[in-house]
Amino acid sequence: KEKLLDFKREKEELKKLLLILAHQGTKEAIKLLEEFSKRASSELKDWAKLALEECKLFSQAKPGQIVKIFH
Repeated sequence: KEKLLDFKREKEELKKLLLILAHQGTKEAIKLLEEFSKRASSELKDWAKLALEECKLFSQAKPGQIVKIFH
């Protein structure tokens, strides 16, 4: 959490963290991504939005289900 909300980090590192969280599918990850989305720089807004959408999709998947994502 601290790593993602540390906006002094390099954008590439934040993108990697967003990608990792996007595939967690947990309530905690969704809340964290929502919080990040509100405060993200304009350069990361789209990344944050996509990560949040993917996380929500993963949260709805059944165990073992393959999630296909099309953007």
